[in-house]
Amino acid sequence: MLLNMPGITSKNVHRIMNKVTDLRHLVSLSEIELGDILDNSATGEILYKFLHRKHKSLPAESGQSSNSKSGHTNKASAISHKTGKQKSSDYAGKKRKR
Repeated sequence: MLLNMPGITSKNVHRIMNKVTDLRHLVSLSEIELGDILDNSATGEILYKFLHRKHKSLPAESGQSSNSKSGHTNKASAISHKTGKQKSSDYAGKKRKR
């Protein structure tokens, strides 16, 4: 998960893992502290901004995805809760890109 965050690479991920106890601790660090851990203030700034950017709030969970503009169910994003994969009926008629 750490390697998917901006500013964290295979070269500096071990610094984070050795200095930070958990995600709560990582998020609580200041931009300067992150720069110190990563030995690069620009990288620390990138990671800090990623961790503290504002996100849109999610709609109440109703079991179905909906299109916010029209209110219609979005079949392409329907996911089976049992398998975690898209339902096979959602692929009907779609060509596979290669």
